[in-house]
Amino acid sequence: HLKTSSAFILHKKIYPRRSSIVNEAIRKSDERALLKARLLETIVQNRRGNVRISDVLTAAEALEAQSSQGEVTGRWSLIFSTLLSGRADADDNIFQAASNRIYETLFRVAPVFAGGSESGFKARNEQLIQDGLVDNLVNINDALSIRVSGSAKEQDVASFDITFDKCQVALFDFPSITIPLPRPRGKIITTYVDDNLRLSRGSRGGLFILKRIKS
Repeated sequence: HLKTSSAFILHKKIYPRRSSIVNEAIRKSDERALLKARLLETIVQNRRGNVRISDVLTAAEALEAQSSQGEVTGRWSLIFSTLLSGRADADDNIFQAASNRIYETLFRVAPVFAGGSESGFKARNEQLIQDGLVDNLVNINDALSIRVSGSAKEQDVASFDITFDKCQVALFDFPSITIPLPRPRGKIITTYVDDNLRLSRGSRGGLFILKRIKS
């Protein structure tokens, strides 16, 4: 006779290990810090292709629901952006309408040029808002540099009217080329800001998430 035996194996479900930033937020029992940590972690997972953009939007909206106090002015580094919907005003002139169309096209075809972070390029995207001026700098693969600058008129503590008037383009070590702009305008409304993180929404439908660059 064959001796038979049966064995029961219990399979333990393995969950992904939480990142250190999430664990630290839980330890502090701080709801705002936890929501902020979840947003940053979701952005990381989105870059790795593990979660969808809609998951980032959900995490962003949860943080935006929290009250916040912080300075919008300063130097910032873009860590995530996406275009939610294009918007246009009935009184837009032909130059503004053309600018809106170019912006939307760039955001969809080559996000990094329009301040996006959904491309495979190695890019650095920085923004400076200070003393009524705005300066956006995009550096791609240390080969192409695009700087767009203009004025930032503060409407209240959370919103700025932006008008760009100049664009400078430089390739490798060649002298930069300055291109005058037909003063395209837009608006940025900051929905959350603290000492090191800022969420802003643009009048053309963009969502921008930025980290403060410490001086």
